[in-house]
Amino acid sequence: MKGLSTILAMILIVIIVVALIGLTYTFAANLFSTTTETATSSVTTTTKNMDKTVQIIGVPTCGVIAGQGITTTFTIKHGGATFAINTERKPELTVMFGSTVLPNANVTLSAGAGVGCINCIGNVTINPQEMKTFNLTYGNSSALITATQKLYIVSPAGEISETLTCAT
Repeated sequence: MKGLSTILAMILIVIIVVALIGLTYTFAANLFSTTTETATSSVTTTTKNMDKTVQIIGVPTCGVIAGQGITTTFTIKHGGATFAINTERKPELTVMFGSTVLPNANVTLSAGAGVGCINCIGNVTINPQEMKTFNLTYGNSSALITATQKLYIVSPAGEISETLTCAT
């Protein structure tokens, strides 16, 4: 009976050791899998965002229309090569005039205002290397009209700016 107890004890110890090794492996595999998925997702998102860069083409025009305020026309070009802007999440483009973030309704495609702001800068899909011209309308403040203002266009890849002096 003494010999049988020793053999059973050894078998039990081997089973416990194998179970601990399996548990450790499972824990480590899941930990590395989660970390790898998170890193892969972050790299993919960053790559997409860096590809969604825009450039201002030409010189934006700026003027004042009585009763409507400042009106600016500018053309932007998607400088990326792979991913379109405003497809996955909308809006991906934002316009700031001076220090004011303008709502989509104030920045529309030059081709027309669009019903329900379909043609707003944050809703229009811009494919890689494509150019679009937008009109910006802003309030009728005489302080803004006489001052030099900055036009900022914020994209997932960063912001660009252009200094404007609106003539009355």
